[in-house]
Amino acid sequence: MPVRKVGKNCYQWGNQKVYCGVGAYQKASAQGNAIYLTGWREAEDEGLEIRDMTYEDRTRWPIDFYFLPNKDFDSELFLVNGRYFLFQRDSHWVIWDMERRTYEQWNYIGSPVRYFDLETTPAYDAFFTKQDALTLLEWEVGKDRGRIEKLWREWENEDRKGYASALFLMTAGAVKGLRKRMNQEEKEMNKHPNRGYNWIPNRIKQEATAEIMADLPCKKCGERHFNSLAQADRHKHFCHKYGVQPENGFFFTPMALELIRLGILGDSLDNKNNNE
Repeated sequence: MPVRKVGKNCYQWGNQKVYCGVGAYQKASAQGNAIYLTGWREAEDEGLEIRDMTYEDRTRWPIDFYFLPNKDFDSELFLVNGRYFLFQRDSHWVIWDMERRTYEQWNYIGSPVRYFDLETTPAYDAFFTKQDALTLLEWEVGKDRGRIEKLWREWENEDRKGYASALFLMTAGAVKGLRKRMNQEEKEMNKHPNRGYNWIPNRIKQEATAEIMADLPCKKCGERHFNSLAQADRHKHFCHKYGVQPENGFFFTPMALELIRLGILGDSLDNKNNNE
């Protein structure tokens, strides 16, 4: 991934920290080299960011790898774009999407509280080759990028702003929860036979979209292209606290934290300004 110019005398490697001023290009390049040392790799042909996790210590991850066959052994495992796990199950390759967690609504009888039950993350499987799986991922990533770019175009166009909807960034459970905002008139409208059980009034969709768009950009680095609100929250946390994103999208390795502490990667933990 090459260093790119993002402003007047400002340079950035990937989606990491932006460096400006004297030596900005060299600092951005050094950051890229430091990230490579932590194990990050980019696929040359597919245009995807692929991390080989086959021999990594998975106990450091804040998730359970219960979906992996023989998860306690050294089976092939790849992390793609900090979101998709790619692995083999029997003779097929499987893609596991960590952002597509869905919630099914259910209630205890007589309970005043509404609950949402977390379903298992869905997987796309039955790919005969690894290349077939990567081809689908390339298409999925491009589709997601197109959706968020279209959303921002519509939101910034006063004539199209009313058509913009950011609900696809929310979890299915959060979208269902928007129905609780309906007023009495909208509840009566919901009884119409042409409206389904998951109907949400346009007023509520527009209100929710306005709330999301106001808070979606990262106030520190300006990044605003996210595939989900969960991804946006993770980015903002790491950007605010460390000034750099972990290469796996979820946590920093001890080596990466040491590089941050020394000011080689992102903001120093000693609060040094790397742009100086």
